[in-house]
Amino acid sequence: MKKILSTALIVIALAFPAKAQDYLLDNPDNHAHFGVRLGLDVTSLVGNGNRYGTQSGFNLAGIYNLPIWKNLYFEPGIGMFYDTATINAVYSVDDEKILDRGSIRNFGFRIPFNFGYRFDVTDDVSVHLFTGPQLNYNITFGTYYNGVKATNQPEADFNRFDFQWNLGIGVDYLNYYAFIEGGFGLSRLIQDKSLSFNNHQLMFPGAKRNLFSIGIGYNF
Repeated sequence: MKKILSTALIVIALAFPAKAQDYLLDNPDNHAHFGVRLGLDVTSLVGNGNRYGTQSGFNLAGIYNLPIWKNLYFEPGIGMFYDTATINAVYSVDDEKILDRGSIRNFGFRIPFNFGYRFDVTDDVSVHLFTGPQLNYNITFGTYYNGVKATNQPEADFNRFDFQWNLGIGVDYLNYYAFIEGGFGLSRLIQDKSLSFNNHQLMFPGAKRNLFSIGIGYNF
């Protein structure tokens, strides 16, 4: 990936004269601005077992883009999200198989702190590479079976906060914006837990949240 990115940057640099290269990496028209983002989330809860499956959700956020040096910028934001995941597991107790089928629903606020660099290819088109930490504040979190919220589930003890590390790419066209990003879990969303069943203790592994998002936006 690094080799491909380095080769692409060299090709871009050689394709432009010196003045255009200055504009590509150091646009004098840089200015702070606000923006809005709407994204489709694909959530994967990764733990020590295979209890959880991938499911979709969405996020809606506002950002503030603050130039730091040349085309380097800092872009904090705040928004809300609604993410889901499936439960699809089988447990054995005294040769009896217990099927665990359901879903997880999670609503909260998301606060990214991304640093990025913008490459101004033309007056109308820019390419962004960005990375940084992201905080999730989880307001509601529940396990559902047949649409009914369950009690006494491992997910009942979810963490109020969890963190990811973002890595993504975005493209500007005029004031419009499109992006693809991944968020890799740094802390657990769900802790390990055991529950009693027919005088047996069932162990449920905790999980971190990985995210893949694709979306659109508008810069003011």
